[in-house]
Formats: sequence, structure tokens, C-alpha cells
Amino acid sequence: MEEVWDPRLVAAYIRKHVSRHGTTHLVGFDERGISGHPNHCACSQAMRVFLKSEQASTKGGLPVIWMQQTFGGLGQYGGLLCALLCKRRRRKKRTVTCVQLSCIKAFLAMKQHRSQLVWYRYLHLIFSRYVYINVLQKM
Repeated sequence: MEEVWDPRLVAAYIRKHVSRHGTTHLVGFDERGISGHPNHCACSQAMRVFLKSEQASTKGGLPVIWMQQTFGGLGQYGGLLCALLCKRRRRKKRTVTCVQLSCIKAFLAMKQHRSQLVWYRYLHLIFSRYVYINVLQKM
């Protein structure tokens, strides 16, 4: 990938969208950006730039920001097993766990981006933890 997004420019797009649509919640990536993807990391930085600039210029009324937690190593390839095991974990404050027990919706979404649906993406759809379970941490 050649192009890396400028977090300040992305923050400006976020600000414009929030202002135009009255957005109350935003969901983004944590600083590790799901496998270190540069544009995911830029989005995370943009959320922080947006929040910092809005806190300095307004009083209250800021959207709630949720960051998707990155899980490294083999833990990110536990797929459905991670979703099933999460039921046994204790819930933490300021955390939301989203569980989907099927990869069909993810597959249908990927079909909308046929250029992205190469052979190894099928493996990702089956084995990736992020297809079945996502943990969002309130910023």
C-alpha cells in the first residue's frame, strides 16, 4: 500500500461529519490498528486529534468514541472459538463486546468489494477473531 492517510485530514472529515449529522457515537480502531494497518492507525490518531481539538473548542456535546481493541499473535485467528469463550470472561467497565456467531454477513460484505476477495481473504473470513467478536473500549 502506497498511500498513508494524514490523521489531521481524517480528523477534519470526522469533524465535518459529526457537525453535519449530529453524530453521537463514533467507532474506530485502537492505536495498534488491527495488525498495524497504516490507515487503521491513522484513523486512531485522527480520533484522538478530533477529540483533543473538540475538547479545547467546545463544552460538552462531544460524541462518545469507542475504539476496537487489537488482539495480537495467534489470538487474532481463534475465530468462532474466541466468540464462544468470551461468554465466560468477566465484563469490564467502559467495554462493549460484540459477538456474531456466523461469518455469512462478513462474507456478503466482502462480496461487495470483489477486488479484495482474493483466496487468503476466505481464510480470514473463517478464522479471524474480528469476524466473530469485537471488543470496543470507550475512549
